[in-house]
Amino acid sequence: MRKLLLASFAALGALASLAMSAHAFETAQPVTATAITSVPFVISKPGNYYLPNDLQCSTPGVAILINADEVILDLNGRSLIAEGVETSPNVGIGVAVINHEDVIIQNGDIDKFGAYGVIIDASDGKREHNQKNRVQRINFNGDEIGVLTVSGSINVVEDCDFDGLAVGIYDVATLGGDRFQKDNFENMQRREAMNIGVGVLSSPGKGTLTEDCLFADCQDAGIIDQGTPDRIRFNSFVSNGATHIGGLSLGFGDN
Repeated sequence: MRKLLLASFAALGALASLAMSAHAFETAQPVTATAITSVPFVISKPGNYYLPNDLQCSTPGVAILINADEVILDLNGRSLIAEGVETSPNVGIGVAVINHEDVIIQNGDIDKFGAYGVIIDASDGKREHNQKNRVQRINFNGDEIGVLTVSGSINVVEDCDFDGLAVGIYDVATLGGDRFQKDNFENMQRREAMNIGVGVLSSPGKGTLTEDCLFADCQDAGIIDQGTPDRIRFNSFVSNGATHIGGLSLGFGDN
C-alpha cells in the first residue's frame, strides 16, 4: 500500500509539473497557453500566450505583435530584450497592440528597445479600437519610452517599474479614463531621440489619472500633464526638478 501511495504521489507530481510547463497563469483550473519561443512573433487569435524562456530581438520592427482582441501575454517572469539594431532610436518595439481591446501584458521584463517597450494605439482614433487594455507587473529597463498609448480609453498601467528611460508612460490624445497606478519611475533621463526625462507625459485629451506612484531622480519632471482634465493624486516625488506641470493635484505628494 505504501509503495502504491508513493507511486500515486509521484504520478501526481509529474502531472503537476507537466501542467505548470504548459501554462504560466495563476488560476484555479489549468489554462491552455501557447508558448512563444522566438521573435518576431504575431499573435493573431484570442487566447493565452507566454514566454518559456528569455527572448532576444535583433531585427528592426516589433518583437511581438498582438493582432487580436482578448489576449493575455504573460512574460512568465522572463525577459524580452532588444539587442543590436533594436536598441537604435525609433527602431525597436517590444510589444505592439494596434486597434484592439481587452489585451493584458504582464509579469516580466522588457528591456532596451529603442522606440517603445509597449505601444497601444488606435490608428484610426476610434475609442472601440483601443480600450480596456492593461499593462501590469512589467519592469521596463533602458527603453526609450516604456509605454506609449495613443487615442485610448480605460487603458491601465499598474504595478510597473520604469528604470533608466527617457519617458516612462507617454499618453497621447486619450479619449478618457486611462489610469496609471502604483507605478515606480526612477532615473528618467534625456536620451538621443527624446530630449526629455520624465515619468509620465500626457498630451491634451479627455483625462487621465496618475495615482499612488513614486517618482525619483527624473531629470525634468516626475509628471508633465498638458491636459486640464487630468487628475494627479497621492503620488510621491523624490529629487525631481519639478513635480508636475498642468493637471489638477488632489490629495498629497511629497516633494
